[in-house]
Amino acid sequence: MHMLPAREPTRRLFIGLFPEAVVRAAIDAHRRAWSWPPGARLADLSRIHITLHFLGQVSPARQAALEVLLAEVRMPRFALRLSTPQVWRRNQIAVLHCDEHDALRALHEDIGRQLVRADLPVEPGRWLPHLTLARKAAGAIPPAACEPIAWTVDDFVLVCSHMTQPLRYEVLARYRARG
Repeated sequence: MHMLPAREPTRRLFIGLFPEAVVRAAIDAHRRAWSWPPGARLADLSRIHITLHFLGQVSPARQAALEVLLAEVRMPRFALRLSTPQVWRRNQIAVLHCDEHDALRALHEDIGRQLVRADLPVEPGRWLPHLTLARKAAGAIPPAACEPIAWTVDDFVLVCSHMTQPLRYEVLARYRARG
């Protein structure tokens, strides 16, 4: 009997920005000002983030190489403004967009270059930075006035997304701003 080689285990990874507690509290207050339809599922505050790059299933060897390459990314500290609520009709997700920011775009592109060097996929198309506030949110109504939320970004993280109960995110590596 011929045995197939064992398949190397993989982990579901992404790179993202996670707000600190004070910003999460402001996001929660903003969320409470919405009118939510029955059945809307609010995102767990501890999991709220902006995805910079979704990587999908990654082997341990490729993850190790990526961690080294991500350490080369030179990220400055920068300030974001979360200011535009919206419900996406196509997938019924309520989001909060941030204002355009050159440093955020540059960080996204720099990380993308490191993904290419690590032979990992970079999602095609236009990247739209946002926080997911809720799912199954068709008919949700954002507040009439949206006070912008200030967020000083001083790191990005490599995260493993565990898709079995309990759903959770595990931070594998943290990369701090320099300068």
